[in-house]
Amino acid sequence: MDSKEKESFWSLACTQISITIPSILAMSIGSLQFLMDIYFVGLSDDVDLISGVGLGNVMMNLIGLQTMYGLNGAIEQLVPQYFGQIHVAKS
Repeated sequence: MDSKEKESFWSLACTQISITIPSILAMSIGSLQFLMDIYFVGLSDDVDLISGVGLGNVMMNLIGLQTMYGLNGAIEQLVPQYFGQIHVAKS
């Protein structure tokens, strides 16, 4: 690789890293929310509250997060295909 290709590579890498940092922080904070719920409710020694928070976390994972992950996976596949078709049509 010549110096121009290396510069282009590092520029692209820095751009991608700067885009992913907010996603990484959001996912980390979301995971910490579940842990904090269980920790603070666990201090109360009430079995019903602890089981309710645990069940609520499971339901949020099953219904909310997994649905979003599935839709995100579909978008990750379909959007590049769409833009690829536009690029081929312009050529």
